[in-house]
Amino acid sequence: MTHRRNRRPDGLAVPPHPHRGGPSPTPRHPTRFFQVRGEVVDTTTEGAVDHIEDLAQRYLGRPYSWFGGPDEVRVKFTVKPCQVSRTP
Repeated sequence: MTHRRNRRPDGLAVPPHPHRGGPSPTPRHPTRFFQVRGEVVDTTTEGAVDHIEDLAQRYLGRPYSWFGGPDEVRVKFTVKPCQVSRTP
């Protein structure tokens, strides 16, 4: 799952090409990463605020910093993995 705030005026959070991917650095070696690419199979705003709060507590040890203001719309994507790669 990935997260994004919905800033588009038309309310569309996913671009017309519904494939997502992104690198994630490893904690001990920031130059190493793994990457998951896949297809978005579900997009929802339901439960997205609770999910980002859980992630912030888990990885930052504090509440999520609402950079866009407390009333920003959060969107949660469920991605079906098609390819996983990593640096050696």
